[in-house]
Amino acid sequence: VNISIKSNYIALDELFVSTPAAGKSQETKDEGVKKEPEPMNLKLKLNASLDIDKTVYKGISIDNFTSRYELKNNVFSIPYLKGNTLSGAFAMKGAVDLAQKGTRYNMNANLSNVKVEEIINAFAPKAKGKLYGILSGQAAINGAGTVPANLKRNLQGKGEFAIKNGVIKNAPLSAGLLAILGLKDMKEIPMDKADSRFTIADGIVNLTTSISSKDLMIDETGTIGMDEKLDLAVLAKVSDRLAPRLVSQSSIATFLSSEKGWTSIPLRVGGTISNPSYGVDTRVVGKKVKESVQKKVGEELQKILQKDKTK
Repeated sequence: VNISIKSNYIALDELFVSTPAAGKSQETKDEGVKKEPEPMNLKLKLNASLDIDKTVYKGISIDNFTSRYELKNNVFSIPYLKGNTLSGAFAMKGAVDLAQKGTRYNMNANLSNVKVEEIINAFAPKAKGKLYGILSGQAAINGAGTVPANLKRNLQGKGEFAIKNGVIKNAPLSAGLLAILGLKDMKEIPMDKADSRFTIADGIVNLTTSISSKDLMIDETGTIGMDEKLDLAVLAKVSDRLAPRLVSQSSIATFLSSEKGWTSIPLRVGGTISNPSYGVDTRVVGKKVKESVQKKVGEELQKILQKDKTK
């Protein structure tokens, strides 16, 4: 089969009819009995192309949408799918091996200067109103299985992304952080620039993120589970302008340390994405206390040696 479609305008939203979502109890029941689909053996070859000057998908306007699709030896592949949208551009390619039980798949995606809030509104409506900014990044993902438990276990990948001129607000993670720092009246975390790298394996996302703005810097490393469990080490730094509020309003002011115009506090984040818990990272604090004691001992020892030398 060879198919080539070209159009000035097609609304992709109108081509796809979404099915009603199953109830939560039904989903849980189905997950326990659902089996992976058996390998396919399709006696079919397909070459297809779809080129649209203007389209709409999930309410997002897309210009210059162009894509290619192939099916050969039971492998369905997308050599490329790209377009311009949300003041930026996107591109992806991938493949699904239908000859494997449960299927195997891989995908590479790139985003360039795309409005992150529009992506969230379309694909993650529960997070609407929580993250804003201009997003660029890339990711390579592969996995196997369609049953949720298998999908989470087999999913692997890595990537990096950056957000500029952004803000985090109305989110449990940002609200909890500002609360423990005594900066609740800020309401949001500005991001002049945010850089992040991640890897995915064994149902765990390993994350390294750095967020910077004029008065607040955040460095975090740790893991986020596919079950939303958090285990993050966060070093928060505030400028001299905010430091007095931090010292007077934070319940953990005794653990603060000052360095080159910034006041910092090491934190540990647990719980879940929707219900995070914050506390002081005692391992880091203990290390700093030990270093401080060693430094003081060294200074006193130096004084004694100098005194003996003088004698």
